[in-house]
Amino acid sequence: MIHGQWHWDRVVKFARWQHPAVGHGARLTALACCSLDAMEFYFDRHPRAFASVLNFYRTGQLHLIEEMCVLSFADDLEYWGVDELYLESCCQHRYHQRKENVFEEMRKEAESLQVRAAEDFGTGRFSELRRKVWDLLEKPQTSKAARVSGDLCWLA
Repeated sequence: MIHGQWHWDRVVKFARWQHPAVGHGARLTALACCSLDAMEFYFDRHPRAFASVLNFYRTGQLHLIEEMCVLSFADDLEYWGVDELYLESCCQHRYHQRKENVFEEMRKEAESLQVRAAEDFGTGRFSELRRKVWDLLEKPQTSKAARVSGDLCWLA
């Protein structure tokens, strides 16, 4: 069972398969929550990623899954022991571009959180007013009034 979906015939074939990227199918017992008596393996992974990895072991071609987060896909590849270098050339550029975009967004978000944490205006009576005046004078992207204020500073 892969995240609630049964893939019994696929898992049995996968367990017998030997590929240089993973090695022997015995690795399955180390990766799964399993009941050897019932011959059941449960992997708490994305079912589409498993299908893609399984297809890679059958055909030797690994393709990016469009509807899946690129970081989750990379995590699943690492989980199954497949290097991202096996991605087909048709998917390599999109994969790395999407991954770079996600990392850039995460970096911007982290910077934004650091700036917000550094700007502590207290909890007093005029703290909200101080924050608004600060945004007006120091951050022209926060409002139209801040842009006009910024433009007036350039004219002076």
